[in-house]
Formats: sequence, structure tokens, C-alpha cells
Amino acid sequence: MEEKKATRETARVNEQLRFSAYLETFMTHHVEAKRLKTANEAIQVMRDYILPRFRKHVITSITKKEVVDLLDAVSKHSGSAANKVFDWLRTMFNFARRRGDVEISPLDGLRRPHKTKRRERVLQEWELQRTWEAASDLGYPDGAYAQMLLLTAQRPMEVGGACWGEFNLTDGNWIIPGSRTKNGLPQLVPLTDTMVSFLNQYWPEDRRRGLLFTASTGKIIKSTGRQKKRLDAAISRRVKAAAGPTEDDTTGLAPFVFHDIRRSVATGLQALGTPIEHIEALLNHVTGTHTGNSEIVRVYQLYRYAPEKKAALSLWHAHLERLLARPDAWPGGRDLTA
Repeated sequence: MEEKKATRETARVNEQLRFSAYLETFMTHHVEAKRLKTANEAIQVMRDYILPRFRKHVITSITKKEVVDLLDAVSKHSGSAANKVFDWLRTMFNFARRRGDVEISPLDGLRRPHKTKRRERVLQEWELQRTWEAASDLGYPDGAYAQMLLLTAQRPMEVGGACWGEFNLTDGNWIIPGSRTKNGLPQLVPLTDTMVSFLNQYWPEDRRRGLLFTASTGKIIKSTGRQKKRLDAAISRRVKAAAGPTEDDTTGLAPFVFHDIRRSVATGLQALGTPIEHIEALLNHVTGTHTGNSEIVRVYQLYRYAPEKKAALSLWHAHLERLLARPDAWPGGRDLTA
């Protein structure tokens, strides 16, 4: 009877420590409890890379060699993804060790598989032209998503999670709540005439409810890989049309990610003479002494430089319009097809 009892207890503990079950514990008591801003990234990395490999493993049985093999496999496709796999596995095992669920972590002694490179990609003016044109070809939703990044300079996930409850077209504001921003502070994005026209173009009044952009499931976008692939293909068609028949196999722009658009807007505004503190406010970067979580600070941060942010966006939108009016704009016409 004692042996059977011990066997049942071992089976119960193993079931609790099975990776798929323990992942729920980790998400509930660490990621959600701490309200981590990177929760969506954790879900994506676990779902796409880690769960398929370790779903049925008991976490105490996972070896360092198995972790290394997983990192090597992911590295073949993406170094940044391999780094994220390493970071989230290490975080989860450290969490398990603090709770006494494991004695050692299989990641002890391991380092991130790839060095983190500081992103410095800035799209040139002709690249911004081709990107906007390609986005126009795609239309709603993927093209509209890329255009909203170009118009607002907000973070990809902040644009992807935008909902109509955050917009006030009467006051001309889009207020992103702190629960959706990287620094936890709400962000006021002024709506210029160009931005209002853009919203009217894609969202007539009878469609202004819920999320602006949704995944195929109808829920919030958690990964923008599909949108970026479609945009890259559309850009390739535009670049080829602009180049005309050549011996070179011109397939598109140099690689860039959606976050590079935000950097490109900031760089462009600086070149147009916008003060750096106004650009920082537009990007919702916390600078100077106005940091903290008090209500006064949060309200101050929300309305800080609101008129200046609107002036900066108006300047940027006028610059985009000049780019799109140049003789080399719209190669092949607006109805260019594959």
C-alpha cells in the first residue's frame, strides 16, 4: 500500500511538473501576476518554439543537451528567436527553482546563443515611397496597418492592439492606455487632418467598434509576421516596376522590421528640424525628471508636448505627401498587380 501510495504521489507530482501544465503555472504566477509587458512575446515564443519540443516532458527531466539542441534548431531560422527561447526558458526555470520545483536549471552555464545587435536601420526616402505604395496596393487590413505605423510612429504592438474606444475624433486624440505601452504610461497621439482622413478611408462610421486590426481568429494581433511577408512581396513588385527591365534580380528593399519604421519617422523628423524633446514625447520615451508612477506624473506625461506632437506629425505627413507627389512615385500606376 505504501508503494502504491508513493507511486500515485510521484505520478501526481510528475503531472503537475509536466511542461505543458507547468507552463500554465508560470504564466499565471509570474507573467500575468507581474503584468509583464512582454506577455504576448512569451505566449508566442512558448507556442511556436518551446511547447512543440517539451510539451510532454517533466521539467525536472529536461537536460542541458536537449536545450542546446532546441537552440541550435531555432538558430538555423532566426538568431533573435533563439535568444528569446533562451531568455524565456531561463526565466521559467529560475521561477521553478525559486518555488522549489526544480533543484537545478538546465540553462545553468549556458549563454545566449547570439549577440544582440543594436538596430540602426533607417529607411531612405525612396524606400518610404515604395513602402507606402505597396501598403496602398494591399489595402485593408495589412496595408492599412503598415500605413498607420508610418503615420503615427507608434510601436507595432500598440498599433496592432488599437481599438475604437481609445479614439476621440471630436477632440482629435488617440490615447493609448498605460496597460498597452512599453513604459506603462498612457500615450496621447494627436490626430492630424491626414490621420482623420486615413481613418475615414478604411473605417466608415458603421465599422468603428472593437479592434481596428484583428488576426484571422478575430482577436488581437500577437505576431505581425504574416503582415510583413505580404508587405515585402508587395514592395518587391513596386521596386521591380520602378527599376524596369534590368539584368539584376531586384527583389525588394534591404531587410527591415516594422519597428524600423518608427526609427525612420523619428530620424526624418529630426532632419526636418523637429526638436529632439518633441520627438521623444511623440515616441513616448520617458526623459528628464518626469518619471514615476504618481497620478500627477501620469497626467503630466499624457499631455506633455501635445501641441508640439501634433505639429511634428503634421510636418511629417506633409513630408510624406511631398514624397508621394514626386515624379518617381507610383511606378506602374496605382493598380499595379502581381
